[in-house]
Amino acid sequence: MKTMSNRLFVVMVGSLAAVSAAGFGLFSLLHAGVDLGLVDVPTLAPVAAFYGVSAVGFAVVAYGVFGRRSWAKKTAMIVFGAALVAMLWRPAIVADHGVSSLPFLASALVFAIGLAVLLSPPRRGGSL
Repeated sequence: MKTMSNRLFVVMVGSLAAVSAAGFGLFSLLHAGVDLGLVDVPTLAPVAAFYGVSAVGFAVVAYGVFGRRSWAKKTAMIVFGAALVAMLWRPAIVADHGVSSLPFLASALVFAIGLAVLLSPPRRGGSL
């Protein structure tokens, strides 16, 4: 089995996955009704569940990437791809509620960059 050895890949994808896990976890709590005093979001159980599952997915990716596990790249491509599709789809769902689509599109751009890094060929001296 191949393991990841490219440090730049590990730092970029691992850090992005860890930050995404924290962000999705935060929004899961907010949509579950936990008042953190940050922003006012409606309590929506399905959305809280979606963000919670996404947070776990990104946490697994961060663990795999930082631990240089052989399964991490494929798992990261699945999680980043699913997050990209979800963030492109969300504006259509929330448009009727007067919610700006800008945060979702900005997130989609970040996930697209992460996916581009994942799909790029390995650099010399490193196998992904």
